[in-house]
This record gives sequence, structure tokens and C-alpha cells, in this order.
Amino acid sequence: MFTAYMKTAVGFTALALSSVLAAGEVTIPYEFSAGTPAVADEVNANFDAVAGAINDNHQRINGLEGTSTATQDHINDTSLHHQRYSDIEAVGAMGTKDSSNALHHDRYANSEAVGAMGTKANTNPLNHDRYSNDEAVGAMGARDDANALHHNRYNNGEAVGAMGAKANANPLNHDRYADSEALSAVESAGLFQPALLRTLVVSPSGSATANGTQLLAALASITDASDTNRYLIKLEPGVYDIASTVLQLKPFVIIEGSGSQWTRITGTVSATYTGLVLMSSSSGLRWLTLENTNGTNGIYADGASDFFLDGIYISVSSAQPVRGMRIYRSVFSIKDSTLMASSSGTTGYCDGIFVYDTTINLQNTISLGSGCGRATGIWFYNSYGDITGLDARGENSTVTHGVLTMVSSAVTTYSVQIRNSRLKGETNSVNPSGTFNVSIATSQLIGGPVGDTIGTITCIASFDENFTNSGGYSACP
Repeated sequence: MFTAYMKTAVGFTALALSSVLAAGEVTIPYEFSAGTPAVADEVNANFDAVAGAINDNHQRINGLEGTSTATQDHINDTSLHHQRYSDIEAVGAMGTKDSSNALHHDRYANSEAVGAMGTKANTNPLNHDRYSNDEAVGAMGARDDANALHHNRYNNGEAVGAMGAKANANPLNHDRYADSEALSAVESAGLFQPALLRTLVVSPSGSATANGTQLLAALASITDASDTNRYLIKLEPGVYDIASTVLQLKPFVIIEGSGSQWTRITGTVSATYTGLVLMSSSSGLRWLTLENTNGTNGIYADGASDFFLDGIYISVSSAQPVRGMRIYRSVFSIKDSTLMASSSGTTGYCDGIFVYDTTINLQNTISLGSGCGRATGIWFYNSYGDITGLDARGENSTVTHGVLTMVSSAVTTYSVQIRNSRLKGETNSVNPSGTFNVSIATSQLIGGPVGDTIGTITCIASFDENFTNSGGYSACP
């Protein structure tokens, strides 16, 4: 930088000299040749021209000397060349390195800057961003949550220690848990669903027979069911074949499928007083299909109270008399279900539902008896019924009834109430015999007339297959 400046000064001087030399050239007005007479005035004019040029050069030399002096003064003036120094010269020119020198504070190396700017401390606003991570931690003080400047410098382990014990109450570290720790914390807080305790899930594992074996094993494994310890067996979609084994439900146990079209329990159980499924008190079936092929009964119960069927499809087929349900001395409910009892034989009875000394609550259910010597949709024997939305049909037999009622003794009067239903039988749509009070409202009676009665039958706002009733509002069609 200094050399460059000197070159500039020399150049400046040369320029000044060239200007002087250019100004000092002499022009002689007259020339004389040998043998020619000289005129005094012309000679004097030549001398005047030389004298004027000499005087002019003298003035320019004096001016050049003044310029040289000014140039030297310019060179010696450090205030004009501070940006030309090398790093080392600049330091010397600018004086001692200290924080009070505003001209060089940004020229220091990092280590020099730290020394020049003073002790590393949070109070020095000029160097707080010059620290390494370790220096910053030391400068900012002990690691604690109260130091807002370094709380994000911790590694994970230090952060956990600094923020305190891992607890859900600490919003700063709740996402620092390992998987196992997170699960433990969530479980402790009661936010995680525990393993199912009283639900047994049965999944298809191979053949229908193997699946049926699993179902029977799951039911057998339940030994402590009670009113306060109820169980659910959940069947995934599939076919569960239990062959000739009766699926005997236990009290306080429900078997649930995945829908009547997706879960099927199949078998062949042909004994008269049993069924593919044997119901118990406080048991239940829902959302599945029961198929008893070459059997007698789909569901059987005797002395069971408060069991239920929901969303069940029952199919029983055979060459002998068959019943979708055969129920004795029980109390139960059924809804949203279909029962189909069909026989290729021509003797005996085929009933969608048969109840004896039983109370039934029925909603939105189809009950069909087909074949045999007599076919009935639902047969009430010494029983009570509260019926809504029943589609009861007797078909493909010489004697068919939609609803049939009978009693074994005239001492007791039984009652059945039927609403919003369709009752079909070619022999009789309804045949109320014995001491029965049968009440029918807003229902359709299709087929043969209401049969001879010993009890009482009342029809309100009911109609025949042609949606007419010639007898009037309160007459049975």
C-alpha cells in the first residue's frame, strides 16, 4: 500500500515537471543568415523572446518546488492513507489495540477480538456471538432452567435432567420419551386402552372344522362368568363348523359374529330336545348365521330366562320335522332376525318358532315354517307374546297357519298382542284356539280366514291381501 502511494507521488511530480518543460520552450521571431546585415530592432526582439521564456521557466520552477513540498506533506499525513496500510502497518498506525479504538475493532482475529473486547461475559454485547458452544455455556453460567439464553444448548440427556423428572405435567419434555417410557407414562395416566380382559376373539385359522374347534375351546375356557364378570366371544368373519357338537352357551356369555352374512356357525344336530345352539339364562347371540343341516332345531332352550337373539339368521333343513326355535318355560327377546325351518317330509310339524309356557318379545323378525304335515310361522302354546313387525308364514303343506295358538288347559287365559305385522297361512292366517286373547292391530292377514276360536280375537285397522276389509275397522278380514 505504501509503495503504491509513493508511485502515485512520483507520477504526480513528473506530471508537474513535464508541464514546466512544455511551458519553457522558446520561439525566436527572427533568423539571421551569414553575410546578411542585422537590424538592431530584430536582434533586440530575439533577445526579448529569450528573456521572456527564461523568466517564465523561473516562475514555473518555483511553482514546481511548491508542489513537491505539498506532496511530501501529503505523504507524511497518516490521516489520508489509513486505508492503504497492510494489516501489520495498519495496527501500528492506528495505535494500541483496545476497545476504545473505533477504527479497528473489526480487524482483530477471533482470539484477538476476545482479548481486545474484554472478558467473555454476558454483559459484553459485542462478543456474545463469538463463543464456541462450550465457551458459551461457561460464559452464560450454570446450566439451569432460569438461564433463558442457553436452555436450547442441552443434548437430550442434559435437557431431561435440566427440565426435571419426566412427567406429563412438564410440557417441555413430554415428547422426549422412548417408546417404552411413553407407553408406561400413558398407561399410568389412564390414557391407554389396556388389553381386553373379558373379550375373547376367535379368528379363522384354517378349515371350518378347525375354526369350530377354536370356538368350542374359547367357550370352554370361560369358567368364572357371573353377573359382575360377563364375557363376550367375538367371532371374526368365517365359517365355524361344530359338526354334531351342541354349542351350549353359558350364563353371562354372549357370542357375537361380524354380521349374519360374514360369520356362520354350522353343524348337524338331530336330537329332538336340543339344538345347534343351547341357550342359557342371561346369554345371547348376535350378528351371525346358524345352519343346522339334517338337524331338527336351530336353537333350543328349556328354563332359560332373559336371553336374547339380535340380528340372527337361522336355517334348519331336514327330511324330518324341524323348528327354527324350540323353546320351553323361558323368557327371551328376539329382534331383526330371520328363522327358516324347512322339511322335505310330509308328516309332523314344521314351525319357524315354537314356544311352550314361554314369554316372548319379538321385533322386526321373519319366521317361516315350510313342509311337513302342518307348517306354521309361529306357534304359541300356553304362552304370552308381545309382537311388533312380525312376518309369519306357513307354506308348502296341506295345513298352513301364519299364527297358531293352543292351550293344554282352559284354566289359564293367555294373551298375544300383534302390531304392524303380516300373517300368512292358506288354511288360516291366524288360528286362535283355546283360552287365548289375541289382539291384532294395523296388520295384514293373508290367506284363509281367521279360524274358529274358543278365546277372543280382536282386529283393529287390519286388512287382507287386497288391502281391504269388508267387515269394517274393528273386524278381522
